[in-house]
Amino acid sequence: MRRDGLAALAAALLGEGRALHIVARGGSMSPFIGDGETVRLEPLVSPPRPGDVALCRGPGGALTLHRVVRVTAAGVVTRGDAAAGDDPAVPLADVLGRAVAVSGRQRLHLRPACGRHILRGHALRGGVLAAGPLRRLVRGIARLAARLP
Repeated sequence: MRRDGLAALAAALLGEGRALHIVARGGSMSPFIGDGETVRLEPLVSPPRPGDVALCRGPGGALTLHRVVRVTAAGVVTRGDAAAGDDPAVPLADVLGRAVAVSGRQRLHLRPACGRHILRGHALRGGVLAAGPLRRLVRGIARLAARLP
């Protein structure tokens, strides 16, 4: 099936209120979602918010499963957890669904209450940067914090 056909099928199923399981491909959401992991998507019942993992239809019908960074007047801006930069904004109508589970894991929205944070799209777990180029920055901040009274 062509890419635009897949996007149309996903949009139709999610638009009817049905859940959908897909197999993630690529490493852009690593380490949170690995290549080949099964992701459960559900229709949007409310607008996406920063931290959600959303399935979006991009230019040319390409589907991306990335984390929502911010919602602006221009649309929804996403970024892969392992990516250095933001994706172009997509209109809210092109956000097809929200990921709710990965291979059986629940609670995909990373919240500080869970001991995890999002720093410029990179996952922090217990103060340790899981992936990305900000590892040295986090270590430097930790050293400075240790010197404070």
